[in-house]
Amino acid sequence: MLLLNLVAVAVVPRVGQIGPARRTSWTVQAVRGATTMWLAEKPARGCPTVADLVGGGYLDGDKSTTDAWGRPMATDCKGTRVTVTSAGADGLFGTDDDID
Repeated sequence: MLLLNLVAVAVVPRVGQIGPARRTSWTVQAVRGATTMWLAEKPARGCPTVADLVGGGYLDGDKSTTDAWGRPMATDCKGTRVTVTSAGADGLFGTDDDID
């Protein structure tokens, strides 16, 4: 029984972290797809922000356009490669918990 309790203590905090990361991953995918469509239709306008995508009708502003922690995501476009990144739980870009 003690072993089972120790395993539960070790696993439960990690399971709680899967939810926000997975939700953010889904939003990242939606923003990436919308960015790709924007670039195909408006290549001269460059890489859009999430606000540009909502304003242009590429994303539904009534749906979540932020990460699981309520922060905006960053878009980066290099040619046809689109990267969308959430700063993760710590809110800082460029750290180990970033989600892209």
